Amino acid sequence: MDRDPEKIRFVIDSNILIGALVKDNSFKARLLKKQNFLFYFPDYGLIEIDKFRNYICSKRERNNPIAPSFDYAIKLALRHFMWVSVDQAVHVADKS
Repeated sequence: MDRDPEKIRFVIDSNILIGALVKDNSFKARLLKKQNFLFYFPDYGLIEIDKFRNYICSKRERNNPIAPSFDYAIKLALRHFMWVSVDQAVHVADKS
């Protein structure tokens, strides 16, 4: 697994991503969009995100009735980190 020595690496879990998806301008959302960090997300996390899709959508609507759609938000968030298997995530965490 290649790594960029210039960036700080983090393995994030579903709770971090759900928090970022609930509110676009939250600290978590802003942090995930930072270019000077490299985020890794375990591939099983998509199952968890899908399980909480209705919850995320209801919170997004309550926080901002004119917020972009869930699909838009997740595409934006997912573009900022790398998908890894659970084994790779543990390896990255051990090296961080």
